[in-house]
Amino acid sequence: MTLPGRLMLTRALAATAIVASSLTIQPGATAQLREDVAPEPIAAAASSADFARQMIEAREALEAQDRPRWAAALEKLHAMRPFNADFMRQLVIAYATLGETSRAFNMMLRMQQQGLAEDWDSIDELEPLREYPLYEHLNTLMTEAGKPFGRARQMTAVGRDYPMPEALAFDSNTGRLFVGTVHDGYVLVRRTGMLSADAGQASNESATDSGFSVFASPDTVPGLKAVIDVLVDEQRGHLWVATGSTSQYRAARAADFGRTSLLKLDLESGEKLGEYRVLADGKPHLLGAMTQARDGTIYATDSLARFGAARAGNAEPGWH
Repeated sequence: MTLPGRLMLTRALAATAIVASSLTIQPGATAQLREDVAPEPIAAAASSADFARQMIEAREALEAQDRPRWAAALEKLHAMRPFNADFMRQLVIAYATLGETSRAFNMMLRMQQQGLAEDWDSIDELEPLREYPLYEHLNTLMTEAGKPFGRARQMTAVGRDYPMPEALAFDSNTGRLFVGTVHDGYVLVRRTGMLSADAGQASNESATDSGFSVFASPDTVPGLKAVIDVLVDEQRGHLWVATGSTSQYRAARAADFGRTSLLKLDLESGEKLGEYRVLADGKPHLLGAMTQARDGTIYATDSLARFGAARAGNAEPGWH
């Protein structure tokens, strides 16, 4: 029995940790810009270097067919990225080929409990597990989890000239649709009346035909980088943007890695009204998914933080 011909370690599952810095923003807060604070990339670089070393270690072990070494490298990668589905999947395979049946089933069970889908029958290396009733049970559950349900229809499409769309928000007052992109750091907008059941039905639409235009960009909004999430505050007339530097951002610089902020834009003009940064603390941060409380407080997740907690912003206007 041989190990799979290649190691699929490229996808990253976004962590759902809450902002480690307990960042909340109240409506009416005054932006506190900290242009004078220099980045501190040392810890971020060390973490990235450790991760890269383990990736190389896993690849080399796989190529050498060194199963114990491969499993050990995967365990370290899993500890660094505990929600990465590929690492967990590869560990199931590694444990099965090493005869560590209990550990393989424990990892399969953990994946199933997280709602992940996988067709284990398609993986030859799991043959030693198939004699156990638990295998059939878990395989059935995870296969069913991967099947589509309900109905969906395409309402619009982002043209190919705007690569890596990541974020989506709708302004119900005006019917506008906002889309954020990672590669260019654009916030796109599709104007009123351009959404319909027949719009964007061709997946190969050009950017011009798609009906989207650039609402905000790094050229017009200082501090705007890769857009990770957007949120419309219709009541207060604001568009919130979670932004930061990632390797996929076309203007990424090593010095900006781990620096992130929330931007408050005017919902009509796109003018920048405020910027709220996670101040440099020697650790990498990347603000992502946002939600808004009734009092206007903005909460955002930090996909690079291992853990954290956010406090409700019911005090004086400000940021924490």
